Amino acid sequence: MAKLKSRFKYHDNCFHEGRYTIFQRKQFILNSKNFGYITDCSHAIIENGKLKIRYADEYMQIMSAIARSEGVCAYCGKKLNPDDLTIDHMTPKCQGGATILANICPACSECNNEKAFLTPVQFDYHKLLLKEDCEAAQRYFKDCEKQMKADKKCAMYFENLAGRLNVRFVDLSDIVVKKSIIESEPESIKREHNEESHILTYGKLRRPMVVDENMTLLEAKHLYILAEKYGMKKVPVIVLFNVECIES
Repeated sequence: MAKLKSRFKYHDNCFHEGRYTIFQRKQFILNSKNFGYITDCSHAIIENGKLKIRYADEYMQIMSAIARSEGVCAYCGKKLNPDDLTIDHMTPKCQGGATILANICPACSECNNEKAFLTPVQFDYHKLLLKEDCEAAQRYFKDCEKQMKADKKCAMYFENLAGRLNVRFVDLSDIVVKKSIIESEPESIKREHNEESHILTYGKLRRPMVVDENMTLLEAKHLYILAEKYGMKKVPVIVLFNVECIES
């Protein structure tokens, strides 16, 4: 099986001082001395390998800015202005993927759309088949979709993800929800419907929430709301021990 043309730079969840140049409306280097603006409204610093963010609801913008900063599609190697790149979840959200550095990479819109719900390995193989046999590629794509649906029914769904994404189960009551998250923009109606349908069909969340070292919710507010709605006691999360939200 062929290797991806461009290796993923963000293969772990480590943050390094002065490493990221952010290209958006303004350009700054993250440093350990003071808060630098990543976008017009996001703030973050890195101290001793730990990412500190001022407001929980800006976590997603910060991850997006860091991932796109290299300016190269991870799949085809095309060089683009970082603002023209999209963010791809290597393990897709529909397969339990979360927005953490270990699971996101920059991608051009063409590759992101073509990859759809596939993993990078599946996508790589699918592209090889397309060059040799389009019908075989279509069958493989459908087989991957069937396997994804079968995996969701598996009782060990999140346990199987644990090795790749370090998923663990915690009490829902242990998760801290900050004001900025409560007041943040809601998910699209379609995405919320898909998440709720998954709970009604399989009796569990479709993917884990992301929290910082103090159990502050950083991503997937709608999952927290749904977990409360359906009385879930234990929920899957990914704890980022090198991220701290200092919002009071």
